[in-house]
Amino acid sequence: MTQGLPVKGYKPTQSPEAIEAVNAVKVAEERFLREVDALGQWLDPGEPQRCLALARSHIQTGTMWAARAVFQPQRLGDEDLE
Repeated sequence: MTQGLPVKGYKPTQSPEAIEAVNAVKVAEERFLREVDALGQWLDPGEPQRCLALARSHIQTGTMWAARAVFQPQRLGDEDLE
């Protein structure tokens, strides 16, 4: 087990497999975002750029949900609100 960040709601330790899985998702996210950025270099301004902005947002959202599925954060208890 690896010591995690002291973020409320997350387990204080994560398995090496969980960390490796999320790191792989993050690498895939970055590669895909770079492909989207490359498209933006030659597409017209306006609607095509708006579509790329939406693509970026959805890629980032998907990555966040994948990481949450692995790390399984929990709701905070009353003691965490102080």
